[in-house]
Amino acid sequence: MLKIPPERKAAKPLNLRKGPGTDYEIVEVLSQGDELTFIKAEGEWLKVLVNDSENIGWVHYQYVK
Repeated sequence: MLKIPPERKAAKPLNLRKGPGTDYEIVEVLSQGDELTFIKAEGEWLKVLVNDSENIGWVHYQYVK
């Protein structure tokens, strides 16, 4: 199980998706340094809230710090 602190940042530009996988539609393109709030994990995917836009979606854990 991944242990994820609640406050995270995008490590590089990445896609915020509607679901936990690359087959899901892109909700927003995040910029490096965008602040994220962790909601839950599903496998290697994290459901997050983008603090600035208030969009909720999924990102791969590898691209957040």
